[in-house]
Amino acid sequence: MNNIFYTMKLFVTSVILILLSSCASGTFKGYSGVEKDRSDLAKIECKVERHGPAWQKLFISKVDGKSTFDFGASLGFSGSYPKSALVLSGRHYLQIRYEYAGSFSHGTIWFDAEAGKNYTVKSNTEGYSTTFWIIDDITGERIGGVPGGEPKKELTSSEGR
Repeated sequence: MNNIFYTMKLFVTSVILILLSSCASGTFKGYSGVEKDRSDLAKIECKVERHGPAWQKLFISKVDGKSTFDFGASLGFSGSYPKSALVLSGRHYLQIRYEYAGSFSHGTIWFDAEAGKNYTVKSNTEGYSTTFWIIDDITGERIGGVPGGEPKKELTSSEGR
């Protein structure tokens, strides 16, 4: 009889811990290897303009083709994807997910990240169309764009020029 109570207690405690840990969607680490100093990374955050209903959500669903899905977070109320990511300097491709009232849309954008800078992903929905863009938090300017519109990398002398 004691084993049943112990097992139930352990199960309930585990479920509570999983739910509590999943309430805050963390920041996705968009690089491999050891932890880097924040000054060596760029941070991207999603922000929804609150012109419409409060239940609109914006997430980063992929960074450079790698899914950011978090099963633990999907058990809570914060969503299955993070609202922010840390990346190294260089060109990055982000797949953005917009959710509203049970519907969703995806879009992919690119940008060139600089270490130590912060960027914000924004969106605008009109009718059945959602547009995504990214801004530099310091200048407020739109940067990057949609895949296919990025500038070509120039070859250096060591790369065959």
